[in-house]
Order: sequence, then C-alpha cells, then structure tokens
Amino acid sequence: MYPVWQVLHTYPVRTFRAEAARAGIETLSRAGLPWDMFGMEALDVLGRAVPFEGVCFATIDPATTLVTSSIKVGIDDPCEEIFAHHEYVEDRVSLFTDLARRDVGVSILHDETAGDPHRSSRFRELIEPVFGFGHEMRVAMKAGRKTWGGMAVYRAHESSGFSPAEADFVRSVSGLMALGVRAGLIATTAQARTDWAAPLDGPAVVIFDAAGDVEMATPGAEQRVEELGGIVVDESAARADLHRRSRAFAAGRPDRLGAATDRALADRRVARRARVASGRSRRGHPDRGDHRESRGLGAVSAGRGRVRADRSRRRRRREGAAR
Repeated sequence: MYPVWQVLHTYPVRTFRAEAARAGIETLSRAGLPWDMFGMEALDVLGRAVPFEGVCFATIDPATTLVTSSIKVGIDDPCEEIFAHHEYVEDRVSLFTDLARRDVGVSILHDETAGDPHRSSRFRELIEPVFGFGHEMRVAMKAGRKTWGGMAVYRAHESSGFSPAEADFVRSVSGLMALGVRAGLIATTAQARTDWAAPLDGPAVVIFDAAGDVEMATPGAEQRVEELGGIVVDESAARADLHRRSRAFAAGRPDRLGAATDRALADRRVARRARVASGRSRRGHPDRGDHRESRGLGAVSAGRGRVRADRSRRRRRREGAAR
C-alpha cells in the first residue's frame, strides 16, 4: 500500500499519452540533435505524459558522474553554485551520483524522505524557498551501465505529487533519453571541430596518466584551458595544479576543486578526470585504462593527435636549443 500522500496526490499516466510520448522520445533520440536541443524537444514531449512546472535537464560525465552542463525550464534563478554545494557537499538524499549506481535510477523525494522532503538540504534551502516548488522527482539517464544525463522535474506545493506510475514511466524512457544525450554530445563536439574559433559547448575532459602527463584532451578542454591562460600540454604550475585538483577529486575530496572551476567562463563547466593508475596491466605496461568511454565525450584520435603534435614540437625546440 502506498503512503497517504501518494494516494491523495497523484497524477495517473494515461496509456495513449504515455505511448505517444515514448514514441516521440525514441524518434528524437535517433535524430542526432545537439544535446541541448534534444533536451528541450524531449522535455516538451515528456510533459504531455508527466506534467511538471519546472525542470533541470543535465549532461553527466559517465566516468565521474559529475554534472557538466544543464538547461532549465520554469526556474528563474538557477543558483548554480548553491546547487553544486548541496549536490556535492551537503545533501545526502537521492543525489545523481547515487542514482547512477542504483538498478532503478529514479527517485521521488517524498518517498525517499518518508513524506518529509525537508530532510533534504537542497529542498529545504533551494527548491522550496528559491524555486518555489513543493515536489521533486529525479532520474539518472543510463545507457547500459553508463550515466550520460540526469533530470529533476518539479511541481508546486498546490499541485499533485509525483506518483509511482509516473516514476515508472520516466524510468522506462530514461534509456532513450540517455541515447539522445550521448548522440547530442557527439554531434556537438563534431560540429565544434569544424569551427574551432567558435565557442565550444561540449564537455571539457582532460585525462592524465600516472606520471602526470596529458594523455588525452577533448577540443572543449583545450579551448577552456586556453581561455584560462594556458595550454593543455604546458609543463607549468598551472597544469600541475589542475592535475593535483583532479587527483583530489578522484580521492573523494571535491571541495578542493576551487578556483579553476570557479573561473571557467560563467555557466560552462570543466569536467576533469584523473586517471589514477595503480600497478601494471596484464601485458606488463603501465595501466592506462580503457578509453572507450571517453570517446563519446569527444576524446577521439583527432584530439589525441593534436596534443602529441604539440608535445613533439616542444621536444624539437628543446633539442635545438641544447645544440
């Protein structure tokens, strides 16, 4: 039996609307739209089956489960810094990182808190007083075992709460939405390579090896680092600081990510991944991990070749100076 607040305050999911929404989202997921355009279109279709009054639709780095970018509807002040504080520091209730690990990656906040959403710090200090909402449902968008996006939908206090049937429907289409986000990230990065001078909206990912050298970087990462006054392959304290902060995150200390993220160009995010190697691979070589998961974020051979070419030019200059 469901709790009283679910019985009295629920929306049914009408079968014909649900099936039409599912078909629409499936079609969009195969369209190859940029991730933000896909998100807006998919939210419009989803809202016909599961009504909501506000939403946050985000991309998530599948390696770290960090939110890398987002779009919001029905939220006047996104309060990005406050959101990040609750998501990564203070709150403990149905975080995107936790949902990514669950077999069923959907959560109704009232269910998680036994009818008392104020047990969640983000609800207590952000969702209710700032956003003006009284209900939240979250979902991790997973394709296989990898999480490519996350979504939080909201309703006002006077509206009906989210029902188990709605949660089940959202879960059932979350895989399609993950495929749409992944395809959108690839499309965004591919387009960025054709116009390097244009601002990049794709994720910025830098991968270091165990020795602290840059092993791979997406085009977005190279441009973000340039905007911060450096280059990806620079042997400087700035790169060493980025590496140190990335390793701190990998060690479970996200509060030390500090100024480099704060300065990263307004609402864009720098997703940094440290490859913390331990031991050697089966073939006796230093373990560099499996990089297939990063290719979906744009870390492909083109970016890798550019980094290596820059490194070769720097080595030749040093050898010439020595002679």
